[in-house]
Amino acid sequence: MSWRVCLVSTVIVRLAVGNWIFGLRVLGNINQFRRLLKELATVHINRIIVAFDMDALINENVRNARQRVLQEGSDAGFEMTPIAWDEKYKGIDDLLLSFKEARAS
Repeated sequence: MSWRVCLVSTVIVRLAVGNWIFGLRVLGNINQFRRLLKELATVHINRIIVAFDMDALINENVRNARQRVLQEGSDAGFEMTPIAWDEKYKGIDDLLLSFKEARAS
């Protein structure tokens, strides 16, 4: 099976479909996320990688929101893949910036 994948985070959604890349912040509002799920289904995305901030480990509100997103996506038929990284980088944007800074030095 070939995968068509979407990465969602609290920062921005990066969705690659063919030669197009879309950006949208959706995790702040569960209704926006539900609309996104419907759109992803129409372009045959079947896997969603979820990148919530690492403070989900200590912040109950973030942890609950992450769990709700994972459940909503799973209930809608998507393979939901949460990812994690070193806690010293709160968000995935911080992690990616560290790679850029490391390359520059």
